[in-house]
Order: sequence, then C-alpha cells, then structure tokens
Amino acid sequence: MAEVNNTPKIVGGAVVAAVILIGLLFFVLGSEDASISSTQSVSTAESQAQQIDTDASASEALQETDTTDEQSTATSSVFVDGAYSASTVYASPGGNDGIGVEIVLANNQIQSLDITREESNNTSVRWVDRFVAEVFTAVEGQDLDEADVDKLGGASLTQAAFNDLLDDIRSQALAS
Repeated sequence: MAEVNNTPKIVGGAVVAAVILIGLLFFVLGSEDASISSTQSVSTAESQAQQIDTDASASEALQETDTTDEQSTATSSVFVDGAYSASTVYASPGGNDGIGVEIVLANNQIQSLDITREESNNTSVRWVDRFVAEVFTAVEGQDLDEADVDKLGGASLTQAAFNDLLDDIRSQALAS
C-alpha cells in the first residue's frame, strides 16, 4: 500500500489562510479611518460632457435618448414640476454612510440632480465617487417613473439607497 503525501495540501491550505488574513487586515485597517464628510454638487451638463468623449459613447447616448422619448409617452404617473429632496443613512461595511439628493422635475422628467453625501471611511469615499461619476448620466432626462439605477461604479449599497430616495421623491411629487 502506497503512502499518501499530504504536505502539498497542508501547505496550500496555509497559503490560502494567510492570504485571507492579510486581506482582512487591510480591510479592517482601511475602515478605521476617521469619519470623512464631503459634499458634491455637479451640474448634469458637466457630467454629460465628461461622460461622452468618444463617437461610440455619443452614439449610445443618442440611442438612449430615443428610448427615453418612447418611454415617456407611456408614462402613467403625473408629477408636479418642482424641486424635491430626500436623504437617508445606510449601513456599509465600514460604518454608516449618508446620501441625499435634490431633483428638479419638469414635464415628469429629471432636469437636474444634486447629490450630497457623507462617508464613514476612505473605502466608502472611493465607491461613492464612482457612483456619483455615473449617476448623473444615468438619470438626467429620464422620466421619474422610469428612473432607476443598477449597480453604478460597483457601489451596490449606494445604488440601493439612491433608488429608495427616488421612490421617496416619486411619492412627494405625485399630483393630487
């Protein structure tokens, strides 16, 4: 009967465990940073100009505009024109983060969007920066009924909180 050499399995398991511990160490050290606050208000025109920098991107934007026009004709809700705001706090792995939004509506469409935010650590700052860089292009010009964002910039927690804020604004803006 041949003897089985388990040394490679033991060494491999030890290496995997070491990599996981090092990853956890970096995560814990990164989340112990002091609380960081920032406010960012970007005009939608500036964010569109930054987003559309190639002919391919411009073509995609035109296709999205055509789709938005088709969708707006099928809108079932009527919203009162005006400025609406909402804010929330949501849990992230590093602590509680906050996001606020002010949306200006005209003819049921989002005309402008301002984001305020408060992150609990540097990791959250990076995720929310990525989200904010993409959210303006994703919702500007959209009908409020149709506006909904998927995971933008990898920030799934921020995306969920933002969609909840859109629901709150829909409730505020409904015509009586």
